[in-house]
Amino acid sequence: MDAHGNAVACTETIFTGFGSHLVVEKYGFALNNTLGGFTRVGGEPNVMNLLQSDGNLPGPGKRPLASMTPTIVLDGKTGRVDVVAGASGGPRIILATFQALEGVLRDNLSAADALARPRFYHQWQPDVLSLEKELMADAELVAALRARGHDVKPIGAIGKAHLIRRHPSGRGWDAACDPRDGSTPAGY
Repeated sequence: MDAHGNAVACTETIFTGFGSHLVVEKYGFALNNTLGGFTRVGGEPNVMNLLQSDGNLPGPGKRPLASMTPTIVLDGKTGRVDVVAGASGGPRIILATFQALEGVLRDNLSAADALARPRFYHQWQPDVLSLEKELMADAELVAALRARGHDVKPIGAIGKAHLIRRHPSGRGWDAACDPRDGSTPAGY
């Protein structure tokens, strides 16, 4: 956000831990490994456990799948920026971003509270509902989900989101970084 109300939501990817494991020596950064967004072998899950079709095999003119979800929410009446959000975490990015936005837009939580809220994740195949530890600790919730036929399993962090929201007073901003990654919002 800048002083004039302009916003940018920027997401980039390295993909796996250190991307391609190749570093541009002159500049000191790692090259990404977005080739992992393609199907390597039809019918076999990729490194993120996603099962993709042969239609996603690499080829000329194709682009790898990506879950990047940089999001800017505008006020419907004034057109001003109300929220800027995004996340990292491979296929978990979309749900991490959505659940953070839901916290501020629907439940009117502060940015920090929305990001700290425990998350859940489901990716279709495998047919597993993954819950972060705080949700797994709720025995009643887990029992109710299993009674509905869900295969419920624990998972570590579901994405790492960052969010800036217009302060509810209309003056200033409320920014937070996901407590799952230990970073801090900054501005100048």
